[in-house]
Amino acid sequence: WSPLFKDFCESSRLENAAAGYGLQPTWYAGTALKAGGSFPFGLILDHALCSKDLLCHERQILPSNGSDHRALVYRFSLNNPR
Repeated sequence: WSPLFKDFCESSRLENAAAGYGLQPTWYAGTALKAGGSFPFGLILDHALCSKDLLCHERQILPSNGSDHRALVYRFSLNNPR
């Protein structure tokens, strides 16, 4: 939602690889309430960008491993428009 992020994507000609996967927070998601905090929602802070030469086939957010950020795993292939 950041206009700076949108401007960066446009100027670099890169695309957000998470487009089409819905809202999936990667930061602080679910850990704040468990720790006694009052922040019930996570934020989408971690991103992967790709060129038009790649297709994103899968996006997975891994379970918390003790960090306040959750790891992202993407599966890409070459975009062959033949």
